[in-house]
Amino acid sequence: MSEITIQNLTNVMNEYGKDKVQHLLSTFKSRNDDVESFLIDNAIKFSEDNLTRTYLLLETDDVSTKLRGYISLLFKTIQIDENTTVSNRKKRKMGVSPRVDSFVTLLVAQYGKNENEREKHDCDPKLLLGYAIDLSMDIQMRVGGLTTLLLECDKTNENLNKYYSDL
Repeated sequence: MSEITIQNLTNVMNEYGKDKVQHLLSTFKSRNDDVESFLIDNAIKFSEDNLTRTYLLLETDDVSTKLRGYISLLFKTIQIDENTTVSNRKKRKMGVSPRVDSFVTLLVAQYGKNENEREKHDCDPKLLLGYAIDLSMDIQMRVGGLTTLLLECDKTNENLNKYYSDL
């Protein structure tokens, strides 16, 4: 019987070694070249440099570990341009004080499922995004100051917008 877990890339590297993890990451395929190349070419370096935290959705059984998907997160400061008018009501809705002109958010920088593993198990997007939401709430409870979780996507892609809206 297999077990599905979400694990921090750094912890996985500490347990299995960088070479084995790089091999695991190289099994990841995506329809989006940026999503694929980030994981394979940059995720380890960005984690080592403390730029992002990448979490792997892994399926493990007695024989093997398979990569089902991943999500990479980072803190980002959003600056409200002085020429942009943002109402106090809108700021409060975002959990931001009306007196500030910038705020910190947790950004879902990359997110993807492994197309190589699609036939066996489909990666549930709610699982990874739910983890990001839980993590942001945990940070808010422990440290404070984090009021938003930002997910960027291409506004011109109607299918992608519908996909995220339905989550």
